[in-house]
Amino acid sequence: MRITSNSFPTITIGIIGAMILVIVAITVPSLLRAGGAQKEADAIGTLKMLNMACAEYSATFTQYPTALTDLQKGANGVLTNTSADLIDSSLATGTKDGYVFTYVRGEGGSAYTISAHPVKAHQTEARYFFTDQSGAIRFAIGQEADASSAPVL
Repeated sequence: MRITSNSFPTITIGIIGAMILVIVAITVPSLLRAGGAQKEADAIGTLKMLNMACAEYSATFTQYPTALTDLQKGANGVLTNTSADLIDSSLATGTKDGYVFTYVRGEGGSAYTISAHPVKAHQTEARYFFTDQSGAIRFAIGQEADASSAPVL
């Protein structure tokens, strides 16, 4: 096969296309990791906010809420122990920014735990989070976090 001046643009386009594919293959995984890191940061921020809401609820009603729904705004706008207006109603459902938040109140209302796990729990590198009335946020990679897990720094 003889290379002519007419075939040169075709070869150039093929080389440029291959270069674009290489660049895409390099950048897409890092963009996906960046999105995961943002979701983790959002989950940590949400746990901090839930800790503050639980502390304020406890200061007002002398015990921790029975469920996350107790922290949301009530239908009539009156503050009660079942509608404290401390969090958004979308968070009261337990899911936000790719994480599921599970609230458990301790016996007698003197303690609580909140765990956060990714919606897509099959990811082995995903971080799971845990907090309680102490306010410390802890994490584990690829498994549920608990009170003995490493703290978030």
